Amino acid sequence: MGTFYNLKYDAVFKKVVGNEEDTRFINKILSNILERKIEVIEFIRTELPKEYKNQKNNILDLLVKTKDNKIIDIEVNSNYDQIIRERNLIYYCTIYGMYTRNEYMVSEKILIDLVYNGGKNTPKKDIGYIIYEKTGKLFSRRFKIITVNIRKYKEEWERNISKRNDKYIVALDASKEELEELSKKDEIIKEVKEKVFRYNEDGTITRMISIEEENKLMQEARERIAKEKGERRGISIGKKEGIKEGEVKGIHKIIKSLLKYMEVEEIHKITNVPIEEIEEIKKNK
Repeated sequence: MGTFYNLKYDAVFKKVVGNEEDTRFINKILSNILERKIEVIEFIRTELPKEYKNQKNNILDLLVKTKDNKIIDIEVNSNYDQIIRERNLIYYCTIYGMYTRNEYMVSEKILIDLVYNGGKNTPKKDIGYIIYEKTGKLFSRRFKIITVNIRKYKEEWERNISKRNDKYIVALDASKEELEELSKKDEIIKEVKEKVFRYNEDGTITRMISIEEENKLMQEARERIAKEKGERRGISIGKKEGIKEGEVKGIHKIIKSLLKYMEVEEIHKITNVPIEEIEEIKKNK
């Protein structure tokens, strides 16, 4: 049967939700989250310049401008994790500064985190703002940070206590069978379903997802070690005191998988692991 890659996978999400020719689906999602009619008019280029590429794997998930002059970044996250949320905010600010320097009249700047594995204590939707740490005062109401717990939306949908338009958010984490059911009598979700099904049969998208999954595993490993050691400058496998043997083996395994698709230099840029160590892993794999 194989894995069914739904919209929680970045590669599929970007192709379907980021479809510039048909913005109906993203309009429905944003209108639901922001609780007013939203119309996307522009997809903003999100590739990071060369000097930023070591900081993130090249791009944000989706950055758009709306008819009412909002700049919205939508990020797909597996878990409700503070480190990931802070990182998303930093990259969004970087991109916003790069591409909107002359956008003085932007009405709102919004970062939306779509979280697929939010815990029981994670609210269905949480709206936050940047505040000054020392004084606790609000920085600006025009810069919102919204966390959307997809799991809660699905749970309420299954219990028949959600709003009708919640189905567009539920569709983001729908199985093959669930997408079939949601698409009945809904032309927008039907189009989404057909695209998702088609991409699942596409060898190219499957390969992109494979690389993406490996990159996420590597990033998670790096962040876990950085959190434990209080380091943010990358890792050197087997040479940093205190790194557990199991973690070393795990990162070795991930690098071996990455070597199937990427060159040593590319892996070095993504992971910060020294080229010599990657070459040694390649030689012994």
